[in-house]
Amino acid sequence: MENEYFNELMVLADLALSSDDIPASAIIIDQDQNIIAKSYNNRMKTKTICGHAEINAINDAFQIKTTNNLKGCKIYTSLEPCDMCFGAIRQARIDEICYVIDNNKNTVTKSFALNSREVILKKAGTREQEKIYQTKLRTFFDDNLR
Repeated sequence: MENEYFNELMVLADLALSSDDIPASAIIIDQDQNIIAKSYNNRMKTKTICGHAEINAINDAFQIKTTNNLKGCKIYTSLEPCDMCFGAIRQARIDEICYVIDNNKNTVTKSFALNSREVILKKAGTREQEKIYQTKLRTFFDDNLR
């Protein structure tokens, strides 16, 4: 994964950690490789089930682009998206999902189609990036499961 995107994901993950939430983060990139939206998990803070990083970033992108069609965009995430977020990504018509580490609790297939539209899902994190992010996840779960 490009260092610029990975570094931004880690900054956002730290923001989630600092608000006692799972350090998951997402950024959405347009066709020109510009970051158009970014967010992190705020589910615990807002006490809403939909406070996942991907959904927050998609909602922000809709507002910025004044459309609910993000065709041609990619979403980069720290953690492989859950089923709910996959659904939101499909509905937003995002073309590709790149993530740092697998979601071992809630994983889906590596590509899927909606209305004959394929969305590519690929693990893009390097081993070093995975280790950095795994440390953040461990910090959250170690602190919150005691």
